[in-house]
Amino acid sequence: MGGHMAKNLVKAGKDVVVYDVNDTSVQDLKSSGAGACATPSELAACSDVIVTMVPSSPHIQEVFTGSNGLLKSLKPGTLCIDSSTIDPTVSKDIDSAVRAAGAHFYDAPVSGGVVAAENGMLTFMVGGDADKFDEVKSYLDHMGANVITVALMVTDL
Repeated sequence: MGGHMAKNLVKAGKDVVVYDVNDTSVQDLKSSGAGACATPSELAACSDVIVTMVPSSPHIQEVFTGSNGLLKSLKPGTLCIDSSTIDPTVSKDIDSAVRAAGAHFYDAPVSGGVVAAENGMLTFMVGGDADKFDEVKSYLDHMGANVITVALMVTDL
């Protein structure tokens, strides 16, 4: 799904740089106009907005906190938007780590599946601080038909 989401950002004219453990996916995105990085850390060093979409909690932990993870070079003020469906406790831990780095974390899981991702028709349910929601929404609008704020992260309820 992340590949389709990235392609929709490219179609919208956004500068997109990607990282994926699957080189075939990276090459496909490069042929669509995206740039590529060799590691999440490299990606963080050149990004002001990062959207992650991975299969499970261990994957998102590796992407953020691994030896070449995003947190190694995350810039203060970066918007981190995670659209993975993961354990709420993991999401809260990532949120704390991102905040400690001076960046912003938004929990934005999706509904709709692969076809909706391909057609830019996902529904995003966004949790995080209200102060940056409009900026987050400005990116999600290119990937989805519905962007709903739940104001707080699910783990805050």
